[in-house]
Amino acid sequence: MSASIDEEMPEPLTPTSRSAAQSILISADARRLDRLAWIVVAALSAIGFSVRAAGNGQSLMADELFAWFETAGRPLSGVLEQVRGGLELSPPLYFLVARGTQLVGDPSVTIRLPSLISGTLLIPAVYGLCREFAGRRAGLTAAALTATSSIGVFYSNEARPYAMLALASALSTLVLLRALRSDRGGYWLAYALATIAIGYLHYFGVFVVAVQFVWAAVTHRAQLKALIVSTGIAGLAVLAWVTYSGVKSDSTNMLPPFAMNWDVLEFPARLFIGYPFFFKFSEIPGVGTTIVFAGSIATAAVMTIIGSVRARQSAPRSDRGSQSIGSRRVTWVLAPALALAGPVGTLFVSLAGGSMVTVTKYSIASLPAALICAALILTNAGRRAGVVLSVIAVGASAWSCGQLLKPEYQRPDMRAAAHWIDSNSPANVVLINELNPANGVRPLAPYLRTPSMDPVSIFVQGISFRTKSTDYLVGEANARKSDLMIVFNDSPAMREAVINDPRWASKFSLVNETSGLGVASGYRVLHFKYAAVTD
Repeated sequence: MSASIDEEMPEPLTPTSRSAAQSILISADARRLDRLAWIVVAALSAIGFSVRAAGNGQSLMADELFAWFETAGRPLSGVLEQVRGGLELSPPLYFLVARGTQLVGDPSVTIRLPSLISGTLLIPAVYGLCREFAGRRAGLTAAALTATSSIGVFYSNEARPYAMLALASALSTLVLLRALRSDRGGYWLAYALATIAIGYLHYFGVFVVAVQFVWAAVTHRAQLKALIVSTGIAGLAVLAWVTYSGVKSDSTNMLPPFAMNWDVLEFPARLFIGYPFFFKFSEIPGVGTTIVFAGSIATAAVMTIIGSVRARQSAPRSDRGSQSIGSRRVTWVLAPALALAGPVGTLFVSLAGGSMVTVTKYSIASLPAALICAALILTNAGRRAGVVLSVIAVGASAWSCGQLLKPEYQRPDMRAAAHWIDSNSPANVVLINELNPANGVRPLAPYLRTPSMDPVSIFVQGISFRTKSTDYLVGEANARKSDLMIVFNDSPAMREAVINDPRWASKFSLVNETSGLGVASGYRVLHFKYAAVTD
């Protein structure tokens, strides 16, 4: 009996078995914390999606109109040819994807779907990347900053490649780090594909790729061959498109001349918090919270420096400089270098080409790294102070982001203008669209019932006049004795000038008008009836 009892007694824990048990418990805790962190990231992603989706139905404006013209109603081959031969300066990937999403709903809304999805996916992508750099706490802070980033929200609502470019930039850095760590062929292939995506979204993504290559080549020489092969494959793929499409040498003529001024110094700051169409610091929505945001990061930076100096002074001389060199290379070299890649690259292009390209959208590939740098600074200020400062920074970012949902910061409501025109247009009318005459595609084009696919987008009810001048259309209205509708940016001076324009003042009389069709700025429509006086 005693023998059987002895056989059932567990053996005493040896140091080795105790260590193994502790490792199992630690591993279980790590998995539990990982699951909890991903739940938080999922919640942040849901919040980020809701904020982005709230503005996704706004009217198209500015360069988005080029994207609509290049995609709406065209086959994929037509989209590719239009991007290649038209005025578009960006590579084709966004427009091909957008043409696909246009098939699932209103093309003027679903054209933004790639940006909305990419802007939302950027939140978990930034978490995963920052976690590679500095762990969960920094990753969660970076994810929260990404979810509430005003710039991130704005470009998630724009039918242009910038949100997709930010996502591709984050993913390419993430798979590069994993490729360098594991040296698996699958990760190197993924890096090549992500780099190709960057090149086919926007040419200015090359600055981020260049920083990735230089950093990896210097710090991981044993894997230099795999790095060269994967980057070379991506380079050849992008070169194939450049060769096919050709270089549009007159593209810089569309940009203002470069001048070194305060705007150039301010624009990198908008990567953190701001609004791309407000060029002065005082005009940024929620400027007070911008100061709070910057102050929290500055305070954290000072505390991080002081803490690092004290830790170095208190450490034994033999231990100084021996802690986690590889980790420091990733965290304190690669992340800031990627954050600076876009701003410095665009500044260099501006200086070399003489054209002003130092605007936020051209640096958007650096947005993930910029937000990660902010998170690293905040979370390195100490456990308690880091949490407090992170909450303050995220709160300021969220408040400023919320300001962009106010009506005064929305895009002009061109649907309302088009609906009024369609509802009030007689059967025989000539419509002259004078909105934003410098822009080849006029902002009413996606919303009128009978829009032209012509880049000038001047419409006649049921008839499309291609690339005709205002004088031609007035002459056509006079010959047909039709009504005349003129749409223009609203102001008292502009209204007076349009009413008294001699091209129609003598033969057409004003019978109706409406204004306030835009939200951010007013638009006016004047309806003239043919009333020529005959002798």
